[in-house]
Amino acid sequence: MKGRCPQICTADYNPVCGSDGVTYANNCNFQAENCKRGNRLFVRHEGPCRNGESPNPPGNGYPLIFFGNLNRKTFEVRIDRGRGKRDA
Repeated sequence: MKGRCPQICTADYNPVCGSDGVTYANNCNFQAENCKRGNRLFVRHEGPCRNGESPNPPGNGYPLIFFGNLNRKTFEVRIDRGRGKRDA
C-alpha cells in the first residue's frame, strides 16, 4: 500500500490540531489529509485547535531546525525549505 493515502478511518473522537489550524477528529483523519497535501502538515498538539490559533505556523509549513550552543547560551532557528541548504 506504499504511496497510497488512508481511505478509511475510525469514527472515534480523539482530536488533534493540524498546522493548518484545522481540528481533525483523530490522527487517522489528519494523516489522510496530510497525505493528500504531500505530507507538508504536522500535528501542533493533541486536542482541538484553540480560537485564534494561526493556520500559518512559523516557517510557513517548512520544518524549523534549531541550532544551539549550551556553553555560550546561544541558539538560532533556520527554516529547512528542502532545497539542499538551509535558509535563515
